[in-house]
Amino acid sequence: MTRFLYMAQFCCFVAVVAVFGASACGKRPDDALLLKAWNHCEALEYNSAFPLVREYLLAHPRNPVAHYLFGKCHQQREKPSLTIAKGQYDMARYLFDLEGDMSILADIMTPSDFQATLHCDTALALLRTVVEAEEAGMPQKTSIPVLRLARDHARKAAYFSPTSFFIRDLAQTLDTMLDRIAPPDTPQHEPPVLPPPGRWTT
Repeated sequence: MTRFLYMAQFCCFVAVVAVFGASACGKRPDDALLLKAWNHCEALEYNSAFPLVREYLLAHPRNPVAHYLFGKCHQQREKPSLTIAKGQYDMARYLFDLEGDMSILADIMTPSDFQATLHCDTALALLRTVVEAEEAGMPQKTSIPVLRLARDHARKAAYFSPTSFFIRDLAQTLDTMLDRIAPPDTPQHEPPVLPPPGRWTT
């Protein structure tokens, strides 16, 4: 399970990097700072990216892309803060729903691509939480609610990016994990039916 998690995190980030590219044009004078932070994340230099994203967020606390990168830094640091990472991803989705600001991603990816990325990384953060809990000796059944939440996010990611093999595989993996540990008589929680993909439907 741990091997799959690390591979999943790497593949998800590589997929975003491929979409992002290096030619983004910022809307704010100091967006170069956010781009520099992104480049550090692309090089897996999360400790270097962390202070840059934090500085940018102090100036632009409503920027969803900055919150996403801040969450990514917390998730990928040597000692990850997974609760903070998930909170940052949640904030990024909330702000994006509220204002639809694609920031430095505006000319690079679609709103659906960004939404898929946010849901995918949220699912990965939750999955890593489960893995670490199991490694610490927590009973598997205690992780069922977290796994269901992770599966819901993976399904939403697949909804916004239906052609992504990696995201579909992640959702199927979470389904398999739940089938293995969830009691047979436990009702399966299904995510609500989503409207067509769009800017305001995360």
